[in-house]
Amino acid sequence: MDKIWWEQVTNAVQFIRKIVKSVLDEKHLAVELSRDIPWYDTMRDLTEDAIRRQSSERNLVSLQDSGEEPGKCVFEAFCNREKQSEYRPAVGYAGFLANCADIVLNHRIVWVSDLAKENYSAWIDFVSAYAAACKKARRSGGIFILELREQMALSAKKGVHMLSFQKEISHYDSIVFNMLAASSIKKSAISKEYLVELVSNIAGQDMELAAQCMKKHGEFLKEPYAILQRIAEQGCRSNGNPFENQFREEEVKKQIWKAQMKSIFPLVEEFRGHFVNKYKEQIERQLPISYAYGEEFSEADDVEVGTLYFMACNEKLHISSEDYHKLKMFREARNHLAHLCILSEEEMEAIFSVF
Repeated sequence: MDKIWWEQVTNAVQFIRKIVKSVLDEKHLAVELSRDIPWYDTMRDLTEDAIRRQSSERNLVSLQDSGEEPGKCVFEAFCNREKQSEYRPAVGYAGFLANCADIVLNHRIVWVSDLAKENYSAWIDFVSAYAAACKKARRSGGIFILELREQMALSAKKGVHMLSFQKEISHYDSIVFNMLAASSIKKSAISKEYLVELVSNIAGQDMELAAQCMKKHGEFLKEPYAILQRIAEQGCRSNGNPFENQFREEEVKKQIWKAQMKSIFPLVEEFRGHFVNKYKEQIERQLPISYAYGEEFSEADDVEVGTLYFMACNEKLHISSEDYHKLKMFREARNHLAHLCILSEEEMEAIFSVF
């Protein structure tokens, strides 16, 4: 599932490409990630592999925020003792590092992770100052990727470009992922469309939760709420964190209803169209047909399912037993949904089997 997201969903693929392009263009980058970004390790591996394949002059290295002043952290990581002895506080770490022609930092792309929330601004300020010092010294220097794990409403800083995962990814991307994940499931196309709609409604942009629902699709279609509870109790994310038990039964039922409305109502209309065409001559002999609240049907194509069922029950339409049961099923499904009730998986499958 991780490869489906990061290698097949267009905006997720583009997110990685934008990181790669930025650093290859020698631009420092602050990357805002969600706390539970889907399959973080896969994203890192794919990004680093792409950088290594395309960069012959620079190696990518990881650096963890130690809690120290950012400049000092970089200084100690990339300057040996002899070089450190040349440092003078009046120059500042950014200026000193930018003017060192013989340190390995000049040939590195440094991915800084595990940034403490309180250190975000300090790191961005340091990289901005370092970029300005390198420009003044007419040296490219090292390139930094700052990984920000919480949204801080940070404004762009001169010399540091911003890239936000949340802004790059939309709800449509989650639907695309669910469609791709459902493609290999052995169910009818209509059943898979409903599954995609249901998972998209419930999981939203939580792709790892969506993946869990897809893996348990058989059970999930029967008992969505029970499976969500099991995932929260027994499952965990790729980073080892548990899934939060954030699911309220009433909200889950609401999302099931919305998915069923979107899937079933077009099928009711499609069935009605086929039914009217099949029995059009009989229906036209009954026209005009009075309906509730003084409404009147003067065209066969306008007669709705409830009226067709009433006509069949009162022998105004002579139809096959099979068509009668189908008409009754679609009428009941429409009425249930119109009254905010949800259909069982068996009822859904019975409807899907007609097409």
